[in-house]
This record gives sequence, structure tokens and C-alpha cells, in this order.
Amino acid sequence: MTQHDCHCGKTFLRKEHLKRHQATHENRSFTCTICNTSFTRNDILRRHMARHDAHAVVPNSRRVRACDACHASKTKCDGGKKCSLCAKRGIECTYCLAATNKFFTAGAKDAARVPANVRNHAAVRGLSQFTQLISSKALLDDYEVPENDQTWIDQGLQTYELDFHHKWPLMHAPTFYLQPPPLGITATVVMIASWLHSPDIRPVVITLHRQLMDTLFIDLTKSIPIKGVESWPTDLYQIAILNIVFAMYLGDGDLISRAGLLKGLLITAMRQIGYFNRDNFEDDRLTHFPGEFAPYKLSMIERWKRTISVLFKADAYMSLLSFQAPQLQANELQVAIPSTWTLWNAHGMDVWFNRHAKEPDRSLLTSSFGLQQIHSISPEGVLVEDAHIGLCSLYNDIWQRQNAQSDSSTNFILPFQLSSQVIEHTLQILDTINTSNANDQSALRLKQLLSLYLARPATKESDDWKAAASQVRSYIAESNIFSHILHLFIFSDIQAMNTKVDLDSGLLSEYQRNLEKVQSISGKLQQWANISTDGPATRNALEIVKLAELNVRRDATSPGPDPLADFAIVMSALVIFTWLAHTQRPCTCAADMPASLNDHMPLCICSITRWKHRFEELANSCTRQDMSKRLTEILQLSAHNGASVEVDLMQSSVFT
Repeated sequence: MTQHDCHCGKTFLRKEHLKRHQATHENRSFTCTICNTSFTRNDILRRHMARHDAHAVVPNSRRVRACDACHASKTKCDGGKKCSLCAKRGIECTYCLAATNKFFTAGAKDAARVPANVRNHAAVRGLSQFTQLISSKALLDDYEVPENDQTWIDQGLQTYELDFHHKWPLMHAPTFYLQPPPLGITATVVMIASWLHSPDIRPVVITLHRQLMDTLFIDLTKSIPIKGVESWPTDLYQIAILNIVFAMYLGDGDLISRAGLLKGLLITAMRQIGYFNRDNFEDDRLTHFPGEFAPYKLSMIERWKRTISVLFKADAYMSLLSFQAPQLQANELQVAIPSTWTLWNAHGMDVWFNRHAKEPDRSLLTSSFGLQQIHSISPEGVLVEDAHIGLCSLYNDIWQRQNAQSDSSTNFILPFQLSSQVIEHTLQILDTINTSNANDQSALRLKQLLSLYLARPATKESDDWKAAASQVRSYIAESNIFSHILHLFIFSDIQAMNTKVDLDSGLLSEYQRNLEKVQSISGKLQQWANISTDGPATRNALEIVKLAELNVRRDATSPGPDPLADFAIVMSALVIFTWLAHTQRPCTCAADMPASLNDHMPLCICSITRWKHRFEELANSCTRQDMSKRLTEILQLSAHNGASVEVDLMQSSVFT
């Protein structure tokens, strides 16, 4: 592959990267007209000025939007508040006829009126074009939406905002729409939105997703910035994070494996430049993005915080899904918890300053706090998403403790009392929010809480509160599911159960299916099933079943799917059917049986077939292909076990 060398010794894979780098050697200076800060690159100046004010946009000669006068005379326009031609003519410079980038706008009504088949056709064509562009251009290249693609992209961006952005809030909406984002970010956002809106175009989406990941593998290897010369490639890191997250939603085994490798490469690249260190971040910010204007400075800090916190959450989720150890260690993250949603989504300087004055003090909470700090802070000072980050940190701790004791045959039930107490305390915080929603006397406290989840003001104030309440409920549901899964990992050997399914299904090699290993795993599971007769593992598995069935009855797929929802169903099936298959307790269908009754269905050995039918109904609601396949394997084994149990029961003296 051709490489492009600079006289300073630095080598670049792409020629456009070399040209951008060479500009830093020249004596050209780009100065901010507001704060007089100088930059070596025009694109950095434009990004800087966009944070000063919505109207302070610097001309971009490559993709500038022509004013009305230049558009009418077909003359090249240099942009700005008043282009040079209009200034020379002494006429008003207007942009009424020009198209606008409407990312994260509240409307996109025209796009919503377009028939679905037309949108899908436009999406297929547009995503295919993005695939071609990604294969020939750099991910961080400038990109302007073609006029004929504006409608379907607007509709896709609205879908992304409503169904994805609130769970993975990387993008800074107030400045995002002011300056069109790089090619890689636009392609990734539209790809995710297209899949959420039109699952039937999955093949085209996967093709673009593969191309993005292929390019990211190359760019992350080559894009190691020189300290003091190049700024951190945070845009590139965010593209990688979004693609890693998206792989979990698609549920394709090969894509998830590739995303896991990409995550490892990304974390390595970020560690190499010291991205997780606050002092290193400040050095990079002051060198390449100086300025003390509060909205500008804090938006830069928040962008860095959210890049780390979202990656931390993605690392915990993907590690959980793949039964692997988390790669990010909580104690290496020298970063405070991000600001509230309402400040991060404040549109306009007046709104920002008003919300900033009401922002609660969150300086005591850090991403590595592991929930221990919650005990010294009142519940009012901890938001649902804060507790969720704490749960991600807790999974790291669970893995380390469980792995340290995995070879112990005398201590199979792991005594994670502290971890259990931390989870219960987190749920108490969530229950406080639920109680406030149901208690009229807590109306003031509820309003104070929901005010932290406001975004762009809606036409009606009631719509603002409704959207905020929906967002809080979404966070609670996600944290509840995550908490139940963690309980399963704490109070049962999920890895042994998963391996047992592989053994019984013939998915392991002859070497892996040795008799000693089979007997060891079976012995462990039998010991667990007879000790934990009323243990928290079965109780939490049943809670997951109840939540899943409630979601099916409500058709609760909005606001956006949860990548852990299907995984939780599979893990609950794993725990329930493992217990049913290995328990030696005689069946009496009594009320004092473990987790005795679940909607009038006893959890006992004679009910395997009934439980199988119950999970078959849940299998129809699974959106992830890998989880649906795994659940089918578990149910097939349960059918075999159920037939064996029925024979045993007929011969048992209990029924004679």
C-alpha cells in the first residue's frame, strides 16, 4: 500500500491526511474573530467558532453554502455572515433559499410523509453510496448531504435521535447540526437509523457496517497523533464506539467478534495517547482547542467525558455478551460523571446559561466510583444513568472475584454479599423515582428530577415533561434488566451452564468434550441446584421472565431496543432449565418450593414442558439472531430433559 511521507518524518496512509498535516508546518494562522484565539487549521477554527454561537460559522471553501445572491448569479460564494461579493455590492446577504442541515431537529415532517417503500428505496441507494464513499475516502473527510438525499437522511436522523441517541449520547446535538459532521459519523448515524426504521434492509446495512469496521481497523492503527502537533482523533474514536455498539444490536456472531477485536484495538490506541488521563486531556485541549468561554470549554470537556463513559458501558455490555473479562479497568478512568442530559442538549446560549445555573453538583461522582460512593451521597444526588455506570463498574468487580474462585470446588456459590447490597441500593434509588411518579405529594421533587432530562424545548411544555418521563422510564428499565443479569452472574455459574449446553448440543470438539470435564461441570451444577433451593439466581431469572412478558404484552419496543433484553431472556432460561434439570428435590408442587409460584406456574421438575412453552412465546419476541438461536438450543435440550423427567415421575413412588 502506498504511503505518503512528510519531510518531518511522519508517514500517512492517505494523501489528504498528509496535506492536512503539512498545513501545520506553514505559517498560516486562522484566528477566531470573537476571542482572537489562533489555530493552524481552518477546520479546527470552524469547530471552535461553532461553540461560541450558532451564527458564528467560518467559511469553508470546499463545501460552503451559497447565499441567495450568489446562488441566483451562479457565482462562487465564500460564505460567512456576509460574503465578500455581497459586501462589495453593498447588499444584504441572505440564505433563505439554501438548504439546511437539520440534524437533531424537532421536525423532519416532510420526511415522515414519504411512503415507507420510497424511503426504503432511497435508503438502499444511499447506504450503498456510503459504502462506496467509505472505501475510497477517509472517515474524517468533510461530507455534505446531496440535495436529493436530504429527505431520507433527515428522517433517519430523527429516528436516531428518538430511538438511539438517549442511550448512547455521544453526539452533541446543539453544535452537531451547525456544522455537518465528518463522513464516517454521518454514515454511521444514518446506518443505525436505517436499521431501526427499516429492519428489512438489513443486508445493505451489514455491508456498510463491515466496510466501516474494515476502515476503522486501518485508521486506528495509523492514526496515532504526535503530542503537541496533532489533536486527539475523538471523531474517529466516536465512529468506532458507535459501530461497536451497533454490532451488539445486529446480533450477528461474526460481526460481534469483529467488534470485540475493534474494541480492543480502540482501547489500546486510546491508552497509548493517555486518553483516559485528565491531565493529558487538558494538555491536548489547551494546545489545540484553547479558550475559556464557558459553553465552549465545557462542551469540549463533556465530549471527552461522554466518549469515555459510553465506551465504558459498551465494554461492559460486550464483555457480558461474550462471557469475557472487561478490557477497561474502572480505576484507570480519571474522569468525573458527565453532566446532566438537559445541559448536554441545551440549544442556544440563553438556554445553556439558564440550565447551567441550575446544574446539580456532580463533582463527587466518578466513572470509577463502583457505587461505593452512593452510600455517602443522598439519592437525590445520583441519577439513574449514574447508577447504571456504577453497575458497569460492578460487573468488572464481579468478573475478577468470580474468576479468582472459579477453580474452587468447595466454594461454588460465590458469597458476593457486598455486590448484592450495592445492586439492591441502586434499585432503591430507581424505586425512589417510581414512587415519585406515583405520589402526588412528591410532585415538586418529580418536576425537579424531570427538569434534568429536558432537551430542545417542544411546542407544548407538556410534551417536554412527557418526553423526559419516558426517558427516565427507559433508563430504569435498562438498569433493572442489567441488575437482574448481574445477580445471575453473582449467584450462579453462568459460564458452566453455558458450557453444559454446548456439551449437550455437540457444539464442542472431541478434545473439549472429555469425560472429566463433563463430570466436573455436571457435579458443580448439581451442587448449585440443590443448595440454592430458594436462591436469588432463580428469583432474578423469574423477574426477567415477568419483565419480558410484560414488554411483549405492551409491545414495548420504544424508545429503542435494548441490546441486553434478549440476552437476559436467554440467561434466565439457562438458569431455570439448569435448575430443573439438576435438582434432586422431590416434586410436590408446594407453595414453599423455590421461587414458588410465577403466575400460578410452579417452578418444579414436573413443569419443564410448561416452562418450555412459556419461553417459546418469548423466543418470538427476540430481535437478535444469535440470542434467538441460543434460546432454541436451550429449549431443545429442555424438551429432552422434560421427556426424561416425565418417565421418571411415572416410575416414582411419589405418585404411586
